[in-house]
Amino acid sequence: NIVTQFPGQYTHEKGGIILVTGASSGIGLSAAIALKKEGYLVVGGVRKETDAKMLANEYNLRAVILDVTKEVEIDSAKQKVLELSEETGKKFIALVNNAGVSRDLPVELQPKETIRFVYGVNVFGLMDVTREFLPLLRLNKGRVINIGSVAGLTAVAGGSTYHGTKHAVEAFSDCLRRELYPHGVSVALVEPAYVESKIFGKSTGGNDPTATLTNEEYKLYNHVFANRKETMKKVLKTASPTTGTDDAIIHAIKSPYPKTRYIVANLLGLPANVIVPLLS
Repeated sequence: NIVTQFPGQYTHEKGGIILVTGASSGIGLSAAIALKKEGYLVVGGVRKETDAKMLANEYNLRAVILDVTKEVEIDSAKQKVLELSEETGKKFIALVNNAGVSRDLPVELQPKETIRFVYGVNVFGLMDVTREFLPLLRLNKGRVINIGSVAGLTAVAGGSTYHGTKHAVEAFSDCLRRELYPHGVSVALVEPAYVESKIFGKSTGGNDPTATLTNEEYKLYNHVFANRKETMKKVLKTASPTTGTDDAIIHAIKSPYPKTRYIVANLLGLPANVIVPLLS
């Protein structure tokens, strides 16, 4: 990085405004809190008014209603960031694209509307938010931090939808980094393994996508589902705290030599940065 990025990316020593999408829980909420402690003016993007009140009342964070699949809310979030910048005199310096969803089923059994929904949030929503804020980031030599996943570096049976979106984020981030480098805008990709987050809870119990399958469909792909519950229990038991993702995001924003990729957390109890290269 020191060779390829010499003499280093522009750093905002006096802080600035950072937008974190998907900030109601998990990685996004933890990152918003950590960045606030670092002295940044953090705006958390959430989909519900109750979550916006939670950020304000419990964490003293500013919030905007932002469903990344709705253009009108993306535009509204940008206007509020501009107003905040004018009000405080602080520049908009970083976008943390964290909003994401997961739905895992073999592609033959995955409803088309579900595939489009997951891609709409994880890929197209991420791209739309980035496109909207790029003029501000170029103006201020800011940074883009995309929250990907080790799912973007691996492939598992039943993961074609979610893994597909994360592979797309890999390519998008690499291309965007090359496009924006001449403008002084850094693009980094944080690739967590299993991190403590509600995203797992949203795929279990009544939300388990296999609950809607017929007996025949379940039997057809029994080799995919056989150890699903046991694996999920192990995932929940061995999931890493969000401090790892916090540290990666902070480094990607503050360092004059940010990494292009940050592989963090554990993969079923083992360090992901060791296991992922072996899987590859």
